[in-house]
Amino acid sequence: MRKLNYLARTIDDDIIKDGLCAVSVLSDDPESRNKYFVVGGVATQSYLPSSCRRPTSDIDLAVLRPLNYAEFKFFSKRPKEFLGDLGYNIETRKRQASFHLAFSKNDDACVIEFARRNNHNLKERIKRLEEELERSRFKFVEEREASYPVSSPEDIAIPKLVRSIHFLRENPNFDRYIHGGHIVPLTENLISRNLKIISNLREESIINIGNPELVERLRFISDSFDIRVLSEVVGFNPDLLEKVMNSWDALKENSSEKRKLLNYLLPSFNH
Repeated sequence: MRKLNYLARTIDDDIIKDGLCAVSVLSDDPESRNKYFVVGGVATQSYLPSSCRRPTSDIDLAVLRPLNYAEFKFFSKRPKEFLGDLGYNIETRKRQASFHLAFSKNDDACVIEFARRNNHNLKERIKRLEEELERSRFKFVEEREASYPVSSPEDIAIPKLVRSIHFLRENPNFDRYIHGGHIVPLTENLISRNLKIISNLREESIINIGNPELVERLRFISDSFDIRVLSEVVGFNPDLLEKVMNSWDALKENSSEKRKLLNYLLPSFNH
């Protein structure tokens, strides 16, 4: 596939809406129904108003079945046909941890990413995935007659919290991005400023490919932003949030990094 514009986008963009409509047709097939749900940036956006949506570059799917390349091509057949009918050029790709269904039209491009697991590592993850699927919710594609299952806000936030604790431990200077763990009101100006910081960091990371500190900084600020807006704009179910937190061994340690992040990101959560 020639060089295309794989720009970070929100679910307000037509190409993302087309991709989500393509994802929705998986529910029409008994072989794929109840075997997937949307995770990642698009999942986060699905709960938020347009002003809070952080652009992302792909549509991530958690898949509850083993996928080798042949199985992926069969599993993604209906979405591929749907996008082809809309005039998109399609390409499938193998990645180390996922398979990609890339689609493009008029120099515009996007990717649907299918999590790649063999029988062994799926067996290790299946219980958690089944629980997340059970807690998932259906969201409608705006202005379209289609819906897709998306991870719950609690299941979106807690893995991001786990990763953020790790990044803060490895990079103590990231403390400044969460104001030292002090509670700061979430205002429209703060949301707008954080989205601008994330956008600038994304552009910088594209220019400086291979800079691990820059990648971790972008991920840390993005994850922190997602958790905070989900917490205060959408709201968490306290009982479910605690249940999900207790399922992660990494959150059982009462570290200073954990306390700071909880205080800044989840100020209303009784921790």
